[in-house]
Amino acid sequence: LQTTTWYFSCSCTIPYKPQGILHSLTSSSIGTKVNPVETHVDWTSQAELHPARIRGRDWLPGSASPNYPEFLKPPRDRYPYVFTPKDDTTASPEECAVAVRKVVHELLDNSNNGAVLFRGLHVTTAEDFSRVVTNMGLNLMGYEGGSGVRSKLATAVDTASDHPPEYSIEP
Repeated sequence: LQTTTWYFSCSCTIPYKPQGILHSLTSSSIGTKVNPVETHVDWTSQAELHPARIRGRDWLPGSASPNYPEFLKPPRDRYPYVFTPKDDTTASPEECAVAVRKVVHELLDNSNNGAVLFRGLHVTTAEDFSRVVTNMGLNLMGYEGGSGVRSKLATAVDTASDHPPEYSIEP
């Protein structure tokens, strides 16, 4: 089973107001066919099953040092937040955008967590993902002036990197 991970970058103008953690959103609060709920992922167990070795990695500056960490640390608990639809859905990308936007805004209002992962949405192509992000009403950022080589796949959708996999991507 091959899985594609889609991501987007946006410039959000909502101020962070840490007030607690969001646990779920109900369909009545969203008003859509998609009812996303927070799903716990044990990132530590995932990292133990699939450790990411970084010491000695070619093209990663400093990784030849014996003081460099051998493996990448797993994400901290509940980072990123993971949301899946409560029920199976075949909602359109535009309907998914309504639910995704609501979760993104709730998270920005209620936490300092800057990432969220959505799983189980009926978004299978770059065009589908483009329809989701362009219908969220956010100020999307394009990739301009960076050193990475990327290809445009659809409106607001680029590859993460077109470099060979042995190259490390640095922030």
